[in-house]
Amino acid sequence: MADALNTPLSDLSATICTLKYCGAGSIVDSAGIAVLLAVQDHGTVKIYALRDMRQQIAETHWAYIDELLKDLVAQASLAPEAVFRQLCNLSAGPIITDSVRQVELDKLIFHDVYPGFNLCTS
Repeated sequence: MADALNTPLSDLSATICTLKYCGAGSIVDSAGIAVLLAVQDHGTVKIYALRDMRQQIAETHWAYIDELLKDLVAQASLAPEAVFRQLCNLSAGPIITDSVRQVELDKLIFHDVYPGFNLCTS
């Protein structure tokens, strides 16, 4: 994961961090399911959430994840680099880092590649 973080972005690329839910009592298997995406593009970070995320996570984690999302969106506007690095290195708790990869924006039609995700706003 560190390679994608340390590779300089070209003018037409972004880095995408995929986060998955692996909480106890998870409705999905222990491999988890991608529920959040963080997209870093030249100094900005956008957070996307799986549209039907509540159906994929245990009810006991709803409040925690709702608060986490609110905090991530707020902090991403204040310190995008720090938030993105943190998300790229989550290894404990119900939300963990799944993958970090660099993509070429001219080849990425976001909603075709990630059709079930919506942009989170404050």
